[in-house]
Amino acid sequence: MAKMFWEKDANPRALEGKRIAVIGYGSQGRAHALNLRDSKLDVVVGLRRGGASWTQAEQDGWKLSAPIEASKGADVVMMLAPDTSQPPIYANEIAPNLKAGSMLMFSHGFNIHYGQITPPKEVDVTMVAPKGPGNLVRLSNKTPRDMRSTARWPTRTLSAARGRASFRRPLPKRPKPICSASKPCSAAARVR
Repeated sequence: MAKMFWEKDANPRALEGKRIAVIGYGSQGRAHALNLRDSKLDVVVGLRRGGASWTQAEQDGWKLSAPIEASKGADVVMMLAPDTSQPPIYANEIAPNLKAGSMLMFSHGFNIHYGQITPPKEVDVTMVAPKGPGNLVRLSNKTPRDMRSTARWPTRTLSAARGRASFRRPLPKRPKPICSASKPCSAAARVR
């Protein structure tokens, strides 16, 4: 059975002195990178030069590099590029730089679960799956009204009590777990 960790289980100092490479700067990549930088950790962002998020990352103050450069010497590599882009990025730019004892992280389990990416046994594989898009995770200190106003996909609902239409953020759908008591994560990762 997979062991679940929660905020109370975390040791905030565990990443001190470690180099963290965030590969991709979309919804999750931007939120993770900024949160890690706010926590005063050593973070480098790896992107394809001229890609869709390059300008945003520069505006956020990052000194950018290609994924192959960002992953060199990294203790943690966070694969936050789109799922379809991850296998070639991993094979050509990340795998040659992974060192024994490093950690490869994902925010979605597709490529690991379906064997599109198969890291060596001496590399830890983890997943951090936030309960929402990165921009809302980043706004976690705002009130629900602030979060509702910044959502990209307002849902029109009718408030009978008020007699007028209002907007609210839809709750994210929970994905089906790939691990269970009868199918541990280690076995689920081998299923193709």
